[in-house]
Amino acid sequence: MDLVEIVAERTGTSQERAKIYVEMAKQRALAHTNRTVYITAMDFCVADLACAMYFREGMVGESSHSEGGITSTFQSSTYEDILSTLNNLRLIRAGGIVHEKKPEGNQ
Repeated sequence: MDLVEIVAERTGTSQERAKIYVEMAKQRALAHTNRTVYITAMDFCVADLACAMYFREGMVGESSHSEGGITSTFQSSTYEDILSTLNNLRLIRAGGIVHEKKPEGNQ
């Protein structure tokens, strides 16, 4: 199963919509780790992040929501908790430059 199928299954959304969330989550993971090349070690966190982004859609900035007698409270640190698991994949800056080993191949 690829990431799009996993996110679509977990969220109950279409493959097309899941693909959008997976791409957004990949970009956020790359930015967090200071990388330009996606590595498969990020897959688990990207799937979790895509699902969290899907479930928080339309509720940006809210910490709780009440409608029709039903109250929902949101964790404010959901993204931070997921991204913190990527910390061991982060590349550090040395002298203002990120040193990333690029994969060799037909580029």
